[in-house]
Amino acid sequence: MDFTKKRWIVLAACCMINLCLGMTYSWSVFAGHLAEKLNVADLSIIYAIAVPWTPLAMIVGGYVNERIGPRKLYAILGVWYGLGIVASGLVASTGMLIISFSFGVGLGSCILYALIVNSSVKLFPDKRGLAGGIVTATFGLSSMIVSPIASNLILRRGITSAFIIIGVVFTIIISACVMLVQPVPSGYVPSGWTPPVSAANGIWVDKDWKQMIRTRSFYIMLFLFASGTFSGMMLISQASAMAQRVPLMRIEMAAMMVSALALSNTAGRLVCGALSDRIGRINALTVGLFSTLGGILMLMLCGPGDYLLFGLGTSLVGFGFGAFLGVFPGFCSDRFGLKYHSTNYGVLFTGYSVVGVVGPSIAGRMYHATESYDRALAVAALFSGFGLLLTLVYRVANGHKKVGH
Repeated sequence: MDFTKKRWIVLAACCMINLCLGMTYSWSVFAGHLAEKLNVADLSIIYAIAVPWTPLAMIVGGYVNERIGPRKLYAILGVWYGLGIVASGLVASTGMLIISFSFGVGLGSCILYALIVNSSVKLFPDKRGLAGGIVTATFGLSSMIVSPIASNLILRRGITSAFIIIGVVFTIIISACVMLVQPVPSGYVPSGWTPPVSAANGIWVDKDWKQMIRTRSFYIMLFLFASGTFSGMMLISQASAMAQRVPLMRIEMAAMMVSALALSNTAGRLVCGALSDRIGRINALTVGLFSTLGGILMLMLCGPGDYLLFGLGTSLVGFGFGAFLGVFPGFCSDRFGLKYHSTNYGVLFTGYSVVGVVGPSIAGRMYHATESYDRALAVAALFSGFGLLLTLVYRVANGHKKVGH
């Protein structure tokens, strides 16, 4: 079969792997039951430890991937990830859980996610935004699929059996999908597509991470990534609590807001990723920022009983957040090439990881200090406004080129 056609099968396999990687996003489903089993009050430290390691894991994984190829590394990581899940159900202490979940499940999923995104972008040099949007969207859907399945298993079989069953099933699925993953041929050009000529400003030219960090574009993109995802990370951590405290929703309705946020996040990845192939990466990111800013303003206007306004605001912020995660893989490859994309994207991901820690912390502290989300939302609006400013800076710094204009 022609590789141009076969690549869609490989992309489908990558998406299936990503659907299995949502264990960390579903952590809240397991945390309470594990805390009861281990006789501890809180297990939030488990998730907190996993987050800061994300960019380092992606960078190391990318470095290894560029040397041994995807199939072997995917197989190793799939087993690592699955064993981490199984072990998390068997542990007898918080310390052991930190090793099994934070470093087993957390690091395994981070590295696999980065490599899956990298492979997908390389498969579609002609449709980088679409490929990045599809594969990141499936990761966004993962928590919506894993959470209800996990809840049902926990109720029927108990927390230990739930971990073991999920770990074994995910290992089998990932291992089967790995058999379909193939390295992208060197210099691969899809049938009927003519690659653009390398430009003087560096677009489409391969740069490693050392060369990348010496460019102006890297720092603009790094801060843009952080600014564009700050609001989404803040809202993800506070959505349920905010829904109950601002428009005074019942717990059941607040849970619906969390689901709406996840759906809009997924839609943003897919829609803006595909859109970026047509209108340019920076324009698609601008759409995401305007969506986020509009959503924040709606949330700031919310009062008791404003359910619809809160739901619209939440969805717009989720859509804008998803836009950045869907567009940035293609954006990175446009600016710095495909050869070192695994490592380069991991370095850029540090911007996202920092706000993943800072955003939720700011929201929580400001609410407890003032018993209001107004200040936290104002900070989020400032970050989005700064992001819009950075899109203008990027345009000026790089001119009005076809890619990323």
